[in-house]
Amino acid sequence: MNHAADRACGCTGVSLSKDFGFAGRCAATLSEDGKSLVVYEDHKAPFMNHPRRLELEDGTLITYTDAQNLDEDIVTKLRCATLRKELYDSLVRQQDAAFSLVRHHLNLGDDDKCTVLPQETWIAGSFNVCIPIRTVSGMGHCRLTLRCCLP
Repeated sequence: MNHAADRACGCTGVSLSKDFGFAGRCAATLSEDGKSLVVYEDHKAPFMNHPRRLELEDGTLITYTDAQNLDEDIVTKLRCATLRKELYDSLVRQQDAAFSLVRHHLNLGDDDKCTVLPQETWIAGSFNVCIPIRTVSGMGHCRLTLRCCLP
């Protein structure tokens, strides 16, 4: 197998001459019902030469070939990554509620400013996500963290 050449051209490229009786690269994908593997010769693959990459929780991208080589439950990791992304999107949409909580607990006025820092600065663990918030009021600047439990 020439994985280096396959990665360079962006295809899944596996040599299957021993297994299937033909030489050359091919690509594979799950069937629509998810019960079988459909193998295409390289030039006949409907998704061309671009393997689909899925994002894991830590932000790394993984292909089907990469997942096969790991001794981990990738399906569970992908599901967790999807749920975490949905939660983060929900928290971003609810920024006004976060601002209201901060204003209430710090006795801030309507003129005081609250800023939720970008998602890249959020601290995530197995059970919580901590969202850094900055406030600017007549009393000065304040940095705090809003902790939200993960579902």
